[in-house]
Amino acid sequence: MEIKIRFSRTAEDFNKALRLRFSWWRWAAIVTIVLFLGVIVIPSLGPSDKGTPHWISIMTMIIVLYLIRFYLRNKAGARLLKKNPNLGREEEVTFSDDGIRAVTATGESKGLWSNYVKATITHDIILIYPNNTVFLCYPRRAFTEEEYASLTALIKASIPDTKER
Repeated sequence: MEIKIRFSRTAEDFNKALRLRFSWWRWAAIVTIVLFLGVIVIPSLGPSDKGTPHWISIMTMIIVLYLIRFYLRNKAGARLLKKNPNLGREEEVTFSDDGIRAVTATGESKGLWSNYVKATITHDIILIYPNNTVFLCYPRRAFTEEEYASLTALIKASIPDTKER
């Protein structure tokens, strides 16, 4: 079986991938750490009558966290494309029983299924991880219904740690 697609990634594709990659539990861990710092560490540094009240420091940290979250959810994809225009170039990708082959105007790569450690499949994007920190993203819009169904079955059969969300 072979599935061949031709597409270009958009800022919205990267935003969806980043939202999926930095899911709610990672966000919860960051909020917990910052609140710990705000509630335990900052008050232990000294009394608040000598400077900024502790509640202002805590509120500032929470506002900064939400600004970071907004950036990751809405602006990071556009920034990625602006900093590296090659990410948005047209790409031809072939999925086969052996692995994934990608060809762009600037190069070619091939990865066997055994090289990928995990995958995440959603209704609008597929993330395939060659390691625990880097991912390849394939938007749903690049596939027909039959191709998407065949590819998800191929990924599930080829990558043992595959999650559907």
